[in-house]
Amino acid sequence: MHLLTRYGLSTGVKIGKPFILNKFFPIADFQYITFHPFSKYQSKCYDYWQDVLDIIFPYLNKKNIKIIQIGAKGEQLLRGIYNTVGQTSIPQCSYIISHALLHLGADSFATHIASGSNKKIVAIYSNNFANAVRPYWTKNEDCVLIEPDRKESKPSFSAEEHPKSINSIKPEDIAKGVLKLLEIELDYPYLTFNFGANYHNKFIENIPNQVINPSGFGLDSIVIRMDFYFDETCLEEQLKISKCCIVTNKPINERILKIYEPNIKEIIYYLDKNHDPKFATKLYKLGLITHLCTELNDKDFNDIKMDYLDLPVVNHLKPLENKIIEIIKSNPDKYFYSSCKKTLSEGKFYASKAAWLQNKPASSIKENLFPIIDNDNFYKEIEYFKILSTNKE
Repeated sequence: MHLLTRYGLSTGVKIGKPFILNKFFPIADFQYITFHPFSKYQSKCYDYWQDVLDIIFPYLNKKNIKIIQIGAKGEQLLRGIYNTVGQTSIPQCSYIISHALLHLGADSFATHIASGSNKKIVAIYSNNFANAVRPYWTKNEDCVLIEPDRKESKPSFSAEEHPKSINSIKPEDIAKGVLKLLEIELDYPYLTFNFGANYHNKFIENIPNQVINPSGFGLDSIVIRMDFYFDETCLEEQLKISKCCIVTNKPINERILKIYEPNIKEIIYYLDKNHDPKFATKLYKLGLITHLCTELNDKDFNDIKMDYLDLPVVNHLKPLENKIIEIIKSNPDKYFYSSCKKTLSEGKFYASKAAWLQNKPASSIKENLFPIIDNDNFYKEIEYFKILSTNKE
């Protein structure tokens, strides 16, 4: 039963159709869909909206259909779309929605505004049954409502979920719903097979064989991979122009750490067999935010524990025993990957450390679909990848 029906039965009040007095907001003369991806509730916020947009962009571009993102001030902006986030009142937002071809987004107030304006709607649901909170005034044929598979679990009815059930929805299913209602045929040959746990955390890292200005990528800091390639001269030049998160498996000159301490956001020190407890102690004494990690096996890790008793806990990163990896290894040619990170080296972009080691750069920063690299370096980073299959069984 829909919540409005329940409220009506409980109160004895007849359900009427509400309206908002729209207020003009200037928009260029083009066809568009509105997009409101977020909610104030964590469990309703889908982490893979950019993947959805990247699928539908080529189809919408052919039809000269744009996307306008609406929402409250401070909400994350997605790439490639028109932005009105934080610029509108509710009546102005309603005006924008009322002139759209379709509304796409989370289970939020904007979806119900779209329903009141008789708009086609694609919406995703998580912590409630879609039919209990669906757009009340929209015809079934004008709605595509998507929720996680309910065969094994019911909604949590919670404002927060860990992990979020909404993230089990596949981007191509949302894209298919949008194009279906716009009467556009989708020809997408991939099926999402797996999301890595860190895939939603997009970032850029730099190998210190070059110095870059992160502001050119819309960033205020950069990750420096000294564990990939150790060059203190390049590190110092990078610290002169930007803030850095430093990842290293070797001690760094104390002079550099002291001089550029304001520009060091944090240091991640990977302990290997050549670890240096004195360097780790020095990092904490300098007041630097420090994280100690190791991939040593259990025996070797036990052997070094005494060296770090007086320091914060060492994060023991054990080899990933993952059924997903075994499935991929059984037929790697069947799979592709997208990466949440861009690794920069000598003016080129790489989607993974494995790609960098094999000198397999991307053709551009926008390219983000690559064949699987079937080796240990690739699988160590699998939590940063989305794996896609060409098999639509």
